[in-house]
Formats: sequence, C-alpha cells, structure tokens
Amino acid sequence: MMTKTRAVALFAAGAALLSLSGCFALEAPDNDLVAIRRDGTELELALCRDLVVKRILVTEFANGQESSVIDWYDTSTMQAGDVVNTRNLGSESGVGFDFQPSGWIRVLYSNESKTAPQSAIGYFDIPDGGVPTQAWLRPGGGETDTPCEQPST
Repeated sequence: MMTKTRAVALFAAGAALLSLSGCFALEAPDNDLVAIRRDGTELELALCRDLVVKRILVTEFANGQESSVIDWYDTSTMQAGDVVNTRNLGSESGVGFDFQPSGWIRVLYSNESKTAPQSAIGYFDIPDGGVPTQAWLRPGGGETDTPCEQPST
C-alpha cells in the first residue's frame, strides 16, 4: 500500500528527473490550493488559484484500494474560489463516494500543458466524523467556513 507521503515523494522525484533530463520544466503542485466538502454522496471541490483547467482527477482510497474515480477532461478557466460538484464531472447520477474514515481523497486540477504545466493538488484524510457538509476540509485536516481561507492553527 502506498502512503500519501510516499506518493508525494515519488511525484517529486519524478518531477526532478524530468526537469534534469531537459524534457520540460514542471511546476510542483501546491497541496494547499484545494478544499472539499460533502454534498450527499458527492463532493464539492474548490480551487484556490486562477487556472485554466483541462483535467480534474478525483480519487478516493478506502481499505487500501481506489474505490471511486472521476477523470474529467475539458477546458475551463477557473478563478480562485470557484466550486465544482463531482456530480457535474461524472455520470448524470454521479459517482458516489464511500467517505470511510480510514480512507483518503486526492483531488488534482491540471492544465495538462507540456510546455508550461500548472496544477493544484489536495490530499485529504477522511476524518472520523466524515467529510464535513457545511465547513470546507483543507489538506492537513483543518476546516474553514469559506473554501480558500487558511485554517487557524
């Protein structure tokens, strides 16, 4: 089973190798530019930076396996604070998430550019009380009233 720390380390190592090989420069994704909250069996996703988005990838991991995946391709200019419901990214009935407290969710926004890649990524451990429905869950487990404010420590 791959831990989040290991996955991030592998991504960083791969990015460094690609940069050193001269293939292309890769901007490291920022893990604090995404927020989520629950809407029934779906998620609301907030992006906290301006970005031309061509791909949104949402993966839930429960019991050591991927349990729900949304891989959406389109072109959309998003502004910081824009919110998307996963119901609008999957099938008409939505994908449906399990939200098991032992699981975690990964959200990736990407412009899919080979010459000037930009992305925002968030890794979220599902808290014992579940993903909040009113507050916004931030990477690291903090909750905020609005999606892009920094959680108080």
